[in-house]
Amino acid sequence: MAPSSDLSGKSGTLGETENPGDTFEFVSVDGKLLRVLNLTVSAFCNKYEISLEIAESLHNADFRTAGALLEVSDTDLMAIKLKKGHIAELKRALKEFIYTGGA
Repeated sequence: MAPSSDLSGKSGTLGETENPGDTFEFVSVDGKLLRVLNLTVSAFCNKYEISLEIAESLHNADFRTAGALLEVSDTDLMAIKLKKGHIAELKRALKEFIYTGGA
């Protein structure tokens, strides 16, 4: 699927932007099991205003759900060519995602 400047799904998409049926998934964060909304990476990036450059890198690295991003290390993110500032932006969004449960 070709990258687009609009992740909202209105004028082209970068992968799927819908939630997989507003279902929930359980993820482990710092040894605690959390229940979060099962968002696609594209929906997560759109909702938490992640830059298109980061969204494309995550998509190209085959990340499919926001929950999967909680399981990845900084080293893994650097391996897909994310810069330190990109990683900080992603962590900020993930903290908000955890705090709100994705809602």
